[in-house]
Amino acid sequence: MPAPTSLASWRFTGTLRHYQADVLDRIDVVAPGPLHIVAPPGSGKTLLGLLLAQRRGARTVVLAPTTTIRSQWARHAASLSRDAGALSEDAGNPGDLTVLTYQALSVLDSANPFADLARRRWLGDLEQDGRTAEAAEQWLSDLEAGNPQPYKRGIASRSRTIRRQLAKENPETLVQALHPNALALIDRLVAHGVETIVLDECHHLLDHWALVVATLAARIRATGVEPLLIGLTATLPSPDDANEYDNYTSLLGDVDYEVPVPAVVREGNLAPYRDLVRFAEPTRDELAFLAAHADGLAVLLRTTFAHQTGLAFLIHKLQPEPETRDELEPPAPGVDEDRRLARAFADDFGGSEAAAAMLATASPQHPLVSLLPDVARRPPTTDESLRLLARFALDRLLPNPDEEARWRRIRRTLADFGYSLTDRGVRRTRDPVDTMLASSLAKDFAACDILRIEREALGDERLRALVVTDFAEHGNAHGGLVGTAGALRTLGVVVADTATHTLRPMLVTGGHTRIAARDADVLVPALGELLGIPVAAVPLLEDTQVAEVHAPGVGAERLVRAASVLLTRGTVQVVVGTRGLFGEG
Repeated sequence: MPAPTSLASWRFTGTLRHYQADVLDRIDVVAPGPLHIVAPPGSGKTLLGLLLAQRRGARTVVLAPTTTIRSQWARHAASLSRDAGALSEDAGNPGDLTVLTYQALSVLDSANPFADLARRRWLGDLEQDGRTAEAAEQWLSDLEAGNPQPYKRGIASRSRTIRRQLAKENPETLVQALHPNALALIDRLVAHGVETIVLDECHHLLDHWALVVATLAARIRATGVEPLLIGLTATLPSPDDANEYDNYTSLLGDVDYEVPVPAVVREGNLAPYRDLVRFAEPTRDELAFLAAHADGLAVLLRTTFAHQTGLAFLIHKLQPEPETRDELEPPAPGVDEDRRLARAFADDFGGSEAAAAMLATASPQHPLVSLLPDVARRPPTTDESLRLLARFALDRLLPNPDEEARWRRIRRTLADFGYSLTDRGVRRTRDPVDTMLASSLAKDFAACDILRIEREALGDERLRALVVTDFAEHGNAHGGLVGTAGALRTLGVVVADTATHTLRPMLVTGGHTRIAARDADVLVPALGELLGIPVAAVPLLEDTQVAEVHAPGVGAERLVRAASVLLTRGTVQVVVGTRGLFGEG
C-alpha cells in the first residue's frame, strides 16, 4: 500500500446513495488493473471518484476535459478535505490531490514538430490534383510569401492529421513531440509521487490523449509503483474507429461497474422521464433549395467564369505564355492562338478541354471560341466545372489577400451544395440533403412548439425547460444559404417566436451568454447580484431582439451556476445551452 497522505483523513459526512455504496463495496482499489465505471449524468460520479482515491490513499491527479469540470472536482474535493492546502489546480505546484485538464498534459510543442511533414503532404495533395512537382512547390512558396495566414492554417491542419496517425502508428514519436512544459509536468507528477490517476469523462480518451495518459502511467510504473487508473464516464465511446477504441480499451479495459439509470431515478437524483421524438419537416424555403440545388450549382459555376477574373483565367488556361524562341517570333495572323491552344491541350488535355467547354458556355461570343473544335463547344460537366473552380480559386484567389472575401464567398456557397473548397482543391463532402436536415430551422420552430405545449400544460409559474444543442454553432458551418444551426440560432428563434416570445430565456455556451433584450431590466441586476460584479447587456447588431451579456472575468462554470439558480427561482424559464456544458457536468 502507498504511504498515507492527507486523502486518508478525508471524511464524507453525507449519506451515500445505494448504488454508490454498492460500487464502494464491490470495487477493490488495491487489486492490480484499472477501474472502469459507467454511470449516467447526475449519479454522483465525482464523489465516487474522490472516495475511491481516498480509499487508495495515495497522491492523486484528476484529469477533466474542461476547466468548468476541473473546478467542480476541486470544489467537491474541498468539501471532503480537512487540509485545503493539499488540493491544487496548479500544474506547477501539485498537491496531494491535483486537478488538471487533459489539455494541460498533452499540449504539443508550439514550434510544430510536424511542419516539414505537413508541407510535404500538402505538396503531394497538389500533385494529385494534376500539378507537376515544380508547379506545386512554386504555388506553395508563393502562397507562403503572399498570404501567410492560409498557409499557416494549411500546415496546422495537416499537422493535426499527422499527429493522429502517429498516435496510432508510433506513440513514442508523439510523446517526443509534446511541448517541453507538458513533458516537465508528467515528470513533475511522477516525482511528486502520484499513484492514482482519475480520468473524468474518460470517453474522451481517444486518439493522442489516451496515449499521453498511458505515458504518464508507464513512467509511474517505471519507478516500481503500479498506478491505479479510475475511468468515469456516462457514455462509452463507439467502436467504429477500431484504432481509437483500442487506445481506450487498452488503457481502461472492460467495464467494472455500470450504474443502471432506473437506480438513479429511484434515488430521486434523476427525474423520471419519457423518451419522445418530434419529427420536423424542413421549412418551405429549405425544401425549395433542395429541389433546385443542382441547377443552383451550375449557375454558380458558370457565373464565376463569366466574371472578368474568371474569364481571364480561362483564356490563360487555353493560351499559355510562350516558352520557346519560335513562339516569341511574330506569327502569321491567327497562327499564334492556334499554336498556343495546341500546346495547352498537349500539356493538360483534361484541364484544357474543361476550360474550352466552360468558355464556350460562359462567353460564347469570345473570339477564341471560334478556334475551338466542335466537340469542345458544349456545356462542361459538373466534375469539369468543379476542377476548374478549384484551380481558379487556388491560383487566383487564395494567394491574394485582397481576394479573401471572394474566396470565402465561393467556399460558403459550395458548402451548401455538398462540396468543400480547401487549400488542396474541391472535395465532395456531406450530401446537401443531409446537411439541410441536420441544420433545418424547422427544429428550432419545433422546440418552440414543444415549449408552447408544455406551457399550456404547466403554466408560466411551473414551466422550467432546458434546450440542449450539440454545439453553439454546427451543421453547415461554412454555408451561406443553408445556414448554421446550434444554440445561438435557437435562442434567437425562441426570443422571436410568437409561441415563446413572452417567456424569459437565457443562453449559456462556452463563449456566449445571451438573453432577450426586452428582459435586460430584470436579468442584468439578477445576474449582477449572483455573480457579485457589474453586468451589462448589449443588443446584437444582427438581431437587436437578442442581447449579449458581458460579465468580465466570469467563466462558463459560474454562468452555468447562475443560470441554474435563476431557472430554479423562475426568474428564467428556459435555458438554452450546449451538451458540452449541460450534458457533461
